Parts: sequence; C-alpha cells; structure tokens
Amino acid sequence: VQTSEPSEEASGKFKVAYGRFDDALAQFYGTTGVMPGVAIDVEGMFRQGNGFQTNIVNGDNRVGEYTSYSVRTGLKVDIGGSGSLLLRYMHSNVNDPRPLVVATYVDPAIGSGVVLAPPGLYTTRPNEVAKDQPGLFTSKSDTVQATLKLDVGFADFASYTQYRYEDVDQSQDLDATGAPIFQIGIPVRNT
Repeated sequence: VQTSEPSEEASGKFKVAYGRFDDALAQFYGTTGVMPGVAIDVEGMFRQGNGFQTNIVNGDNRVGEYTSYSVRTGLKVDIGGSGSLLLRYMHSNVNDPRPLVVATYVDPAIGSGVVLAPPGLYTTRPNEVAKDQPGLFTSKSDTVQATLKLDVGFADFASYTQYRYEDVDQSQDLDATGAPIFQIGIPVRNT
C-alpha cells in the first residue's frame, strides 16, 4: 500500500458514509505547500457504530459497539532535486470488540462444542451471543517515521526509519457461553 505524500499543489478530499446499525465513517485528507520545496499533509478518520448482536444472558442488543479514530500528518522536504526527506507522525485509537464476539461453534459432524453449559447459557445463532463478561479490544498507537530518498547517480538510495509504541488490551470469553468458565485477558505493550 502506497499512501499519498505531501504535495506543494494544494488539494483535499472529504468522505462521509453511513450504514446499518448506525455505522458512521468520516475521513479527510488535505495537503499544501508551505514554501518552495516544502509541503505538509494531514489525514484523519473517525468511525463508530452500534453492535448488531444480542446477548441472550442479559438482553443487551448492542454487543460489539465500537469507536475508532486515527490522525496522520507529514512534512516533505525536497533535497535539491536529488532526493527528499519525509517525516510522519501517526496516532490511532481503536475500541472495537467485534472480532472477539462469537456465538458457540457448531461442527457439521459432531454438533455444538458446548458440553459444560446448560441450555439458555449458549446460542448458535449468528446474531446472538451468550456472555457472562463483555469482550474488550482496545489499541492505542503512536508512530514516528522518517523516509530519506536520494538519487546518487549510479543508484537510488532509500532509508526507512520508524519508532512505534502500541498499547493493546483485550479480554475474551473463550468458552463462548454465559457460564463463568474461561475468560482471558491479554494486555500487550510494544515499543
């Protein structure tokens, strides 16, 4: 994936979308020149929506509610016609448990995998879940990048440098039932 780089030619775009379960998305991108040979850009995204599954244990019909946003900005400096230096900063914040929200698995040959939960504490319907604890997935990340490109005559030189900090927390009900059997939490902090 090749993202747009800052350009001295001013331009921008904005996109808004709306879908089922109040899924709303807004994105923008803008770029402009600051002075000859120097350009900046800014990009942002915000998305939120209501969950579409119902927890049969407590009646919550917004299981999987989510919100996320990201911001990215860049500064590009042309180095005399022989190359360029691009500096970037990105921040993202995700609160989206949807990948962790699942109903009980049903195998075509052996049926439901549930053996410990009584009826009413599990479901196999795709729009329903049975949870004694809510699922959780949050991620916050900050990234700083530098890309140096040079034409040295006989070859093209490129250097990519990046620092990234990520703080992830997730908690999942692994037994996929409303019985308090197996809940796991996995916090991860990376630098």
